Amino acid sequence: MSSSGMPSQNIWTSNFASLHVGFAPIIPAFRELPALEDFPDQSALSACALARGITTASGIPVKFIPAKPKPRGAARRRRKDEHDYELRIFERGEVSTRSHSWHDFFNALIWMTYPATKAALNARQIAARIPGIVRTREQDRLTMFDEGGVISLIEPTNKLVKHYIFGHAIFELICTNQLPVRGLQLSVPWCDLELGADNHSEIANLDRAVAKKIQNQVFQTAHPSVEIPAGSAYQAITTLPLDP
Repeated sequence: MSSSGMPSQNIWTSNFASLHVGFAPIIPAFRELPALEDFPDQSALSACALARGITTASGIPVKFIPAKPKPRGAARRRRKDEHDYELRIFERGEVSTRSHSWHDFFNALIWMTYPATKAALNARQIAARIPGIVRTREQDRLTMFDEGGVISLIEPTNKLVKHYIFGHAIFELICTNQLPVRGLQLSVPWCDLELGADNHSEIANLDRAVAKKIQNQVFQTAHPSVEIPAGSAYQAITTLPLDP
């Protein structure tokens, strides 16, 4: 336990899925990894991504590489590091990944579960740059959704069908018992999923629908947030009201 009374971060348990029903979409990718007694290393994650055919927006295979220690410095340098992180993905398919990290472990599983969305987020991060400006508002919103996004599937009457946790930082917070938390909400109409058009699963169709929204610069405007409460996992996903 930490001095704050919260569970210590980054202690492995292969039973994390039992903590919250929101983990369900990423479990198929997790089950493709070898039996684990600790966090998977970058080579195991890369092998899984290769087997799933995960690529960047330009078709470069995604691989997870060991993260270099962050240099000490001012906020300006941290922002530069973040840009370099996105650029390495865009140009070389290299996702800098820390060992023994819930945050980066879940980021890898999200890449394998929502590959089109992750690739679209990365491509927009590069396209949204404006020379002379450190960060644009669109880039900030893209990062907020990438880290703490919730996809809300809705019916034509605006009735909620289901919430999907997308942001890998939210999964990290669940594992360290830090709910409730608010996530940046992106609403997707049920009709956008094109169900029945092919053999893709609901998650695959959702992935494609969200990716199209990102490609169409949906995060140039502000979005509401939605709460992921502590308590019953079922209620946390199915009974959250849509923000007005």
